[in-house]
Amino acid sequence: MKHSLRILSFLAVCAVATLVSCGEPETTPTTVAAPTELAANDVQDNSAVLSWSGEASTYEVIVGDATAQTVDAKTFTATELTAGTTYTWKVRAKSGDDFSIWVNGPEFTTTGGATEVAAPTNLNVTDVTETSASFTWEGTTASYELMIGNADAIAVDAKTFTAQKLTPGAQYAWKVRAKEGDAYSQWVNGTAFTTDEETPVGPDTHVWKKAIFLPFGGTEVKNYYLRLFDESMTDTASGLILMLDLYAPGTANVISDGTYTVGGYGAWEIDVTGNGRGSNYGTSGLVPVVNGAQGQMDYLVSGTFKINKNSDGTYKVVTNFMTGNGVSIVSTYKGAVTTM
Repeated sequence: MKHSLRILSFLAVCAVATLVSCGEPETTPTTVAAPTELAANDVQDNSAVLSWSGEASTYEVIVGDATAQTVDAKTFTATELTAGTTYTWKVRAKSGDDFSIWVNGPEFTTTGGATEVAAPTNLNVTDVTETSASFTWEGTTASYELMIGNADAIAVDAKTFTAQKLTPGAQYAWKVRAKEGDAYSQWVNGTAFTTDEETPVGPDTHVWKKAIFLPFGGTEVKNYYLRLFDESMTDTASGLILMLDLYAPGTANVISDGTYTVGGYGAWEIDVTGNGRGSNYGTSGLVPVVNGAQGQMDYLVSGTFKINKNSDGTYKVVTNFMTGNGVSIVSTYKGAVTTM
């Protein structure tokens, strides 16, 4: 009974006193000085030299997610790092069985990793036809990838490429990126382009050799007509050159792209070898045109002409006539046009 009373008395004292007084050890704050002046130097693709200052002779270092490393110095070389990766790290001092608090060092990023490839510049598309187009660009690498429309990327070991088998009259977007080893630059978009519409074919198709824009109604009038001519078809007797004058009355300037209907106040004028000059400026739409052999005459009753200005500054002109005798007359021109 006396022993029971003694136990109860002890418990009562513990209930009143702190747990520490009942045998629980008290946690003592660390007295080990924490390291200072943490730095990361000589950072390479797969290593970095970490340093710090401190009073202790032993330290623990943790780099990234690795386990703690014990170091008997104030410097540590981290190895087997991943190139092009950012790392965090921390260090604490050790004195006997005691440690300082952890101190975070400055983040560092290893060199190397994915190569930053310079993107191509000065993208251009030229020589656009019904089914082809040429692409050029500038860059510092030897290899590139080109995408046209929805087609797969094309590997190109040059700074130029000519696409074939395009669809006539279709608009295309395109882009290119540089390639160096297994690394790529960002894609760069070129200016969208539209292929020429398919040229109609008639029994009498003529390809003009030269073209010029001339002022209509005097030099002060901002209205031009297009003269197509072929000096190779000059009549030695009269000196006349096979020539076709295309008018677009009422327009501000025929130099811009457009499709125009022949007839009404539109007029054609043509010099036919051996037959002098025929013209019609009225509303009848009956204009002399060539039909087959030189010197044979027919009359235009309907038709159109279309002008397309290419990105390289050249023009494509396609005329498509129907004569009074039901003959389809087609003529084309592609090249530079001088403005007088």
